[in-house]
Amino acid sequence: MNITLNIGLEVSKNYLPSGVQEMHLQYEYIKDYLKHVFGTPMYIGLTESATEKTVVVQYSSVEYVLPKLFWLAHEFKQDCIAYSVQDGGRCLGGALVGNYAHEWNHGIFNEAYFIQPMFKLH
Repeated sequence: MNITLNIGLEVSKNYLPSGVQEMHLQYEYIKDYLKHVFGTPMYIGLTESATEKTVVVQYSSVEYVLPKLFWLAHEFKQDCIAYSVQDGGRCLGGALVGNYAHEWNHGIFNEAYFIQPMFKLH
């Protein structure tokens, strides 16, 4: 089984100091941080979601990545991180994980908004 993450590059307003309008994370920072925490991913890329630039990253170790997602959302100052678990390319389900996940579609995962890696797994 694989786990795919969607991580936005905009820092959540919930974490910004008073008077600051917006801040953005850098793709290279996210890429290096994830490699340090989880190792080299099967896939990592940058794309544009409906709301912001988004890092799409996939790992084969669901059991290792999943328990650290709440912490990772806080580290990256994200309302939440969306994840999806796949088996043989088929989505088994997903969730939004983070302190402010409830602010996004009431915290309900919607596969239609989830960005999958840009390649097919064999």
